[in-house]
Amino acid sequence: MSAGPGHRCALEGRSNEQGRRATADGVPFLHMEFSRSVRDDENRMRTAVAALATTLP
Repeated sequence: MSAGPGHRCALEGRSNEQGRRATADGVPFLHMEFSRSVRDDENRMRTAVAALATTLP
């Protein structure tokens, strides 16, 4: 999420390949980090993904 016109946020995804490609293609970029307890548990991962799917446009 942008900090607004004229402002840059360190978390805008501009320092990695996916973020740069999204910017070049003019598409939104979202990077999510999950704790190991979520990554290592298929049910927790499915729950997290389902929650994001219902929240994001």
